[in-house]
Amino acid sequence: MNQITYRQDVMGRPGRKVFDMRPAARGGGGGGGGGSAMSYSDWAFGFSISGAVVTVTAGEVHPKKQTPIAITQKAVTITADHQYIWVEHVLESGAAIIQGPGTDRPVSDDVMYRVWLHQFRFIDGVVTLEKVGHLGNIYIFGNY
Repeated sequence: MNQITYRQDVMGRPGRKVFDMRPAARGGGGGGGGGSAMSYSDWAFGFSISGAVVTVTAGEVHPKKQTPIAITQKAVTITADHQYIWVEHVLESGAAIIQGPGTDRPVSDDVMYRVWLHQFRFIDGVVTLEKVGHLGNIYIFGNY
């Protein structure tokens, strides 16, 4: 659950609102101001981890001048350290899916638009988040 807290400035005056987005998986430490932390599963193309299985939440790809493409959630088993999960959209086709895992960072080409979502650690059979590449629905602009 996310939380809004109020911070005071150095003179003790009421401060601005601060939106607490500390990942629950990391215990939310270090940022001060207690409370609950963000859950990545609250986001489109977020995730949850259960053992070696990462479940990527549903989301949408919004290609330019096309109808948005809904993508259902998908469970992916992480099998090695530093693996990526990504969304792959075949340009001009109306098809998009969640792909992975893979150790090579996905990149786009002339036929396929790829957005890497997350990279994971896999140490002693335990999966943890390494990096977030993208959260939220994917919007394709420009030359694609």
